Amino acid sequence: MSSANSGALRGTAWMLASIVANTIELVLVHWLGPDWPAPLQLFWRQGAALIILSPLIIRAGKGAFMTSSPGIILFRSIAAMLGLTLWIYATSHLPLATATTLSFTRPLWIVLLAWLMLGEKVGGLKAGAVCLGFVGVLVMVQPGASTEAPLAQGAAILSSLLFAFSFVSIKAMTNNNDPLVIMVYSCLLGVLFTAAPAAWMWRTPSLSQGLLLFGLGVASLSAFGCMLRALSLQGAASLMPLDYLRLPLVTVVGLLLFGERPGLAALAGGSLILLSALTTAFGDRISRRPAAA
Repeated sequence: MSSANSGALRGTAWMLASIVANTIELVLVHWLGPDWPAPLQLFWRQGAALIILSPLIIRAGKGAFMTSSPGIILFRSIAAMLGLTLWIYATSHLPLATATTLSFTRPLWIVLLAWLMLGEKVGGLKAGAVCLGFVGVLVMVQPGASTEAPLAQGAAILSSLLFAFSFVSIKAMTNNNDPLVIMVYSCLLGVLFTAAPAAWMWRTPSLSQGLLLFGLGVASLSAFGCMLRALSLQGAASLMPLDYLRLPLVTVVGLLLFGERPGLAALAGGSLILLSALTTAFGDRISRRPAAA
């Protein structure tokens, strides 16, 4: 196996691990519900992640804060915090499957931004697979047919655009910044950005709520760390169509934990999305194989 194919496979594996951790995070946010406002959840989320990172920060010393891209880190943190606030709001006010489905406008933005900002090549197969995935999203969400919380739906779509900027910014930083530095600044700036609104709407959690909030930090840090590792091995435009695999995973979780039963449209759309992800993954492997002599 060539080094390029090996890197692509490892990048895919890390991205799949990130998707699993992100699904756990989604379930925890949904479980906490609208009684916990988005800025307050985000404050606890980033604070818990910062506590988990503290042994690594102590060991690294000043190295945990040394970056050659302060502007990009600040831009990425602002985009990510705004996106996360909107995402938590949407996830708290929408059914799990609906919130997840609306988040799948993100890969479309990411592929476009990766092409415009990073100069990544987007071939016909990859572009076609992403379009197929978007068709699957449209089949599932059935625009205009739902009257569920339009404000929350808008928040979910806008958060996807902000996450796209965040994702592409992370890819731009992985070449010359240690993953620990990126995670530390993400957590630290997240706590600072949400401290004031969290203090204004403060509520003390019960033991079970505290465990959920701490678990939120663990899941988010795991998802972020796995994604950073994936991006260091493979291009953003190649990885993001795999994000479509979150949908069938969340559909199963929603059925088991929340009794959400997908209809025919959900099954049809989910099948198209799964096909798009597999087409992209195998297409990238084929395109990396050396041509026969």
